[in-house]
Amino acid sequence: MQIYSTTETQKNQRITVLAIVETVLASVIAVVIAIYFGTTAYYAIAVCGLPTMLLRTEKSARRAQLWFLWFVTALFRRFPFADKPNLLDAAKMVAVAVITPSASIITRTLATFATLFTNFLLSISSIPKNWKRVCFETDFFSEIELVPGRWLDGNEGSGSLEFWRSVTAPRTHWLGWILFVAEILLFLPFFVFRFSMKSTAFVYLPILWIASSTFEISDLKGYLKRFRESEFQILGLIYSIGFLLFMLAKLILLTVYKNFADWWNANPVAEFFSTYVVPSEFPIWQLASSINAVLFIVLWVLAKSALLRMDTVDAWSAKVVEHLYRGSSFVRGILTSYAVSITVYLTVEVACKWSLPPLGTKLFPWGD
Repeated sequence: MQIYSTTETQKNQRITVLAIVETVLASVIAVVIAIYFGTTAYYAIAVCGLPTMLLRTEKSARRAQLWFLWFVTALFRRFPFADKPNLLDAAKMVAVAVITPSASIITRTLATFATLFTNFLLSISSIPKNWKRVCFETDFFSEIELVPGRWLDGNEGSGSLEFWRSVTAPRTHWLGWILFVAEILLFLPFFVFRFSMKSTAFVYLPILWIASSTFEISDLKGYLKRFRESEFQILGLIYSIGFLLFMLAKLILLTVYKNFADWWNANPVAEFFSTYVVPSEFPIWQLASSINAVLFIVLWVLAKSALLRMDTVDAWSAKVVEHLYRGSSFVRGILTSYAVSITVYLTVEVACKWSLPPLGTKLFPWGD
């Protein structure tokens, strides 16, 4: 595992320690904000905004790039810069710095949902890979994608270090200070947006269970090896064990301490997590996640057994193993989609203070 991202690690889709630290830090800050201000509105907005990045595909990125460049070209044609910098041009520069991040994010969002309607399966299948990239591969040293889809043509975005070197450089002319303000306004929204998306990792954690899901296995041995040894799979294993321990602890506490739910809700910090912990009962979506965790662990163990037996007289049938993992991908996908949809719904419900049916034995909290 790399310490921080580089151009090489991003191309090879490697997880970095710094990206994980940032994700944890962003999640903690989101919780602190929610507790301090007594609202989860910020968190709910971030949770609902993350799909704009999770559903991104090469097609949507290409479409966003065309739309963004069309807008920027039209903007500069309408408000051209003079050959010699003046105050009016400085004002235009600041205005462009304010408009560009919004235009980039808006065109990216519109293009993503346009592609979702035209290439639904392609967009949905990109979710695990994109979530991994946002939460575990992207960090402070990662490139900032000012122009949507810039990576499609092999171009590199603007790096965070280059940005900080630029804004901290000595300035002697008034135009230099205008550029300083423009650079801050240009880059800061992307840092905030990236950090906000990372803060939602807690809600989308079940995606760890479908990171290796696939319906096409061309190289069974390579697939099983990745299932066992990839960094992302190790994170999935840790999360599975942690979730099962959480469920076991909850079962013991609910059995031993009859007033556990009241004690939990009396703590202002713990109260924030009540929506997801549900200290008074075991909702079906938590049981579904438990099944997913057990299934993931079993498949992880079986992968090693299958690899050890491969190319021996005791080898398991390749077709049976392949069908097992392909079939499990479908089951894990259904269970994960169910769990994530519930947690997203609950996050929005709490933020909006809707009066909706409480969780209980219902398959969905909005069902009759």
